[in-house]
Amino acid sequence: MLLTVLAAVLAAAASAQAQGPFAKLERRLADATLAKDSSALTALIDETFVMRGAPDRDRGAWMDTALTGCWGDRVDLDDMSVRFATADMAIVTLQSTFYVDPATCGPAIVRRLLT
Repeated sequence: MLLTVLAAVLAAAASAQAQGPFAKLERRLADATLAKDSSALTALIDETFVMRGAPDRDRGAWMDTALTGCWGDRVDLDDMSVRFATADMAIVTLQSTFYVDPATCGPAIVRRLLT
């Protein structure tokens, strides 16, 4: 039992330490989306990017949506966790909250879990 608790504490501490650079990158990405800044998005999103879903969306389709959608002027990023799958690959999970419905541009609270 003690080893399980210790492992959980160490994993949480590692995630918290890793969040710093990833939190900054996610914030830059969110700010670029809100500003519809094509240059910043191009610099931040790798050419091989694919957003998994139904259907999957490649970088071009994702950027078209980011640059033309209604996002409002604010997004909150919360509940971030970072897990390293390998030494050079991390899985970042967080919750985004927008205050505009991207489909209608009307006031709304839209929360998404992103991984």
